Amino acid sequence: MHSGVMDTQDIVIWGKVRPDMAGNEPVRIRELCKWGEKFKLDGFVRYRFDSFPSFDVSLTGLLLQNGNGLVSITRLVYRPS
Repeated sequence: MHSGVMDTQDIVIWGKVRPDMAGNEPVRIRELCKWGEKFKLDGFVRYRFDSFPSFDVSLTGLLLQNGNGLVSITRLVYRPS
């Protein structure tokens, strides 16, 4: 881990860096959303820069309770010319 980004998420969620949770994305985002609900956040957009750089959008339970849900998933691939 030690990329800074994951470390920062850990500190927000658990108050300390949790290397044991590095590969557990479902738990990480669920806990991050629980934290965000306290502040009435609708969700998070995260940039991932691992083997396949991408963005992910995670909606909190507050937004999902209002009838919102997944609309689509689109994979965009950049191919430099």
